[in-house]
Amino acid sequence: MDKKKRAIDIKDSISAIKIGIYSLIRLGVPLEDIVEKINETIEEIVGTEGVTLLSEDLSGLVSDGHITKLGDIHYDGFRRVVRYKGHRVDLSPTSAFLMSMFMSKPGVPIPHQEIVDKVYPEAKLTVKPATKCRTIISRLRNYLSGIPGGEAWIETVRGTGYVFVGGEKTDS
Repeated sequence: MDKKKRAIDIKDSISAIKIGIYSLIRLGVPLEDIVEKINETIEEIVGTEGVTLLSEDLSGLVSDGHITKLGDIHYDGFRRVVRYKGHRVDLSPTSAFLMSMFMSKPGVPIPHQEIVDKVYPEAKLTVKPATKCRTIISRLRNYLSGIPGGEAWIETVRGTGYVFVGGEKTDS
């Protein structure tokens, strides 16, 4: 197998794994269960040494939860919780997945198509991406409204998508 073909096969395989993990997270499967199943699969293929290496690499992610901080906003993607200045909001799996996307790209507009592709990687939508986005963004904003000004953290970028502005709007 030539190097180019091998690189394409590896890229496709990693993409398939990512889609599977995104789907499981969206369905609400706990990260610990996902990691455990990955470890079992690796053990079946390469033995226990591979499992030990993977567990060491992911141990912080599982034991600490995955907490992302942006100013006073603390987002725990593992527990699907947003905390801001003494307020706490629990998110659904889909809203948590969206929040993770926004927290990873604060201030950067995320196109409708990218949001839909990541939230629904295997779906064949019968509506326009912008229409589907309005629905799921509305749900996330509804959750964030449990934090004073939280619904304003996500701004619409007309004709493009959405941008996460965080607590900037509520702090001014």
